[in-house]
Amino acid sequence: MSSKEQDIYAAAYAIAERAHAGQFRNLPDARPYFEHVKDVAALMPTWDLKTVAILHDAIEDTTEKPEGIKVTEESLRHAGIPEHIIAGVVAMTKPEGANYEAYIRERVKPNALARLVKLADNYVNLKDRLAALIAGDQSVAAKIHDYGLSLKILTEE
Repeated sequence: MSSKEQDIYAAAYAIAERAHAGQFRNLPDARPYFEHVKDVAALMPTWDLKTVAILHDAIEDTTEKPEGIKVTEESLRHAGIPEHIIAGVVAMTKPEGANYEAYIRERVKPNALARLVKLADNYVNLKDRLAALIAGDQSVAAKIHDYGLSLKILTEE
């Protein structure tokens, strides 16, 4: 990773950390939500994938937050995040009320960065929800089904 890439990732990391401050996973372990995005980023082999991964929920999870914390395409540009990274983050952002399958097919899959990050996101989410299911929490079964559908769509030709 070059010095410039490190600077961009450091800026993205700070944005994501601020965006997810005070959020916790809705799972039995109730870990801070920021741990989830770090888990996804840790699976990525390149700086651009890591940067999309660390930011992958930032826009979606801050729509109701105040300026300065709220993440938008424009705030990412202002922070110096490159356009191809912003495009990946936007592709990962599920529009409110959108059909999950359509979101995966029409937004995520066409973007090469988003597609790979979503596969890792599904893996992390599946692992976390499977642990909850094993512990007896049947409420996670529908989400597990969604991850399976996403994995199928993202890996089909």
